[in-house]
Amino acid sequence: MTARQFFSGVLGGAVLGTFLLVCAGANAEEPKRGGSITVGLETDLRGFDPIKARVLGNSAATVINVIQDRLFDVDEEGNLVAMLATGAEQEEGGTSWLITLRTDVTFHDGTPFNADAVVAHWTRILSPSYVGGIFLQPMEGIEKVDEFTVRFHLDHAWGPFAGSLATPIGFAPYIPSPRAVSDDTQNRHPVGTGPYMFKEWRSGDRFVVVANPNYWGDDGPHLDEITFRFLPDQQTRLASLQSGDIDVMWMDRGTTIRSAQKDDSLDEHDTLGNGSLIIFLLNGSKPPLDDLRVRQALSHAWDQTLAMKVFYRNTQTEITHPYGSLLDCGEAGYRAHDIEKAKQLLADYGQPVAFEMIHTTTPRGREVGQLMQQLFKRVGVTLNLKPVDQLQLRQRVFTNNYEMSGWRIGDIPDQGPQLFGLFHSKSGYNITKYRAAEMDALLEQQRLLTDAEARGELLCRIAETINRDAPILYAGGRRHYAFTRQRLKGLPALAYGLIRLGHAWVTDGK
Repeated sequence: MTARQFFSGVLGGAVLGTFLLVCAGANAEEPKRGGSITVGLETDLRGFDPIKARVLGNSAATVINVIQDRLFDVDEEGNLVAMLATGAEQEEGGTSWLITLRTDVTFHDGTPFNADAVVAHWTRILSPSYVGGIFLQPMEGIEKVDEFTVRFHLDHAWGPFAGSLATPIGFAPYIPSPRAVSDDTQNRHPVGTGPYMFKEWRSGDRFVVVANPNYWGDDGPHLDEITFRFLPDQQTRLASLQSGDIDVMWMDRGTTIRSAQKDDSLDEHDTLGNGSLIIFLLNGSKPPLDDLRVRQALSHAWDQTLAMKVFYRNTQTEITHPYGSLLDCGEAGYRAHDIEKAKQLLADYGQPVAFEMIHTTTPRGREVGQLMQQLFKRVGVTLNLKPVDQLQLRQRVFTNNYEMSGWRIGDIPDQGPQLFGLFHSKSGYNITKYRAAEMDALLEQQRLLTDAEARGELLCRIAETINRDAPILYAGGRRHYAFTRQRLKGLPALAYGLIRLGHAWVTDGK
């Protein structure tokens, strides 16, 4: 896909009004009603109020996707698909957007879905209280036009706007019940308009939803109940899948993927995405990582090719920038593994280099940390490893209490807003504390451009600047994998890595 196809695709569907009906995709068999499934998740959930939970991880996104709906979905071609909205129209040269809403929807708690609900949600999302609001800064606000029409106001025409209403990754697009938010129950008892409703949450064990009998859509829910079980170890999840204790799991470890591919009782679902499965944040406000030579040396000491073999068994692809196949930026000045260059840069620095890396207590976190430690040792760098749970890791990163940490660049329809958040010097999400006037200018320019080719060129220059200054290291691209029992049908393609279960069904109805 070229830059023009991608960027115009996400925006063009809205401009032209070419909205599609939401559906589960064509099935060879007629969906059966009834039955239940169990889904294996890697981590417990932090909650469903964006202000309190702050970050929507893969596990929580899988759950929220069946409970709360968005205004739009995005199909595989980048076109907008109507969900809670029925249309969108640009006004004033793209500085405002008129969105019309469905008139036949209620939340699970009986609250009507209307313009008031949309305005209430997006007003919270655009407030300083929501950490993800940094990705949405061109949005000035939202107003109610009438009972089923809202208008978004922007500082300037902004290419990623339409995609920001539709991406299934991140809290912003998911509309909650305003009553649940005002009653302060949304975080532990989420209420939406989706095909399934909250039933129970046992922390550390499971999260259960049941079918919404008043769902507005024509297709689904087909199942009576979905249970999400928290199984941190990926090998344990695979064993549970193979034994029939669970029906579906997402996976990213090469050995597990290869084992699942050999099992004829399982169906494979995979798709190529963008972003980065893992990146390593180098905190530029902490010595010795505040020195450019040290960061550049570490980028040459790191061996992405080896990581592909050790961790991913070549189930992932190496990357030189975060755009995947959406943009052709070539090598973008990527600093490949080169021990001699690393040693030369460290010799020029002239001081011992030692610092700490925090990583999750998962097997993935430990293995990545140990490989990084060994590679850095080859060039004379001492890396001390500090295992922490995922909540601690996020807290330490957001409070600047770290030197090096694993992180991710999410697979979203447009990387511009995410990179602005990560690398602009005045961004509240600049967790590497990277500062460069040249980068600030590039990030600000790409925001203002709506021409796909010109914006694509700027995004490639941003990637080159990232590789030159090395505030992050890439551990690999994003090919998403999920495996299911063959009784489970009706799953659409993985959208940005998300397993969408809202219209799934089982052949045995049990």
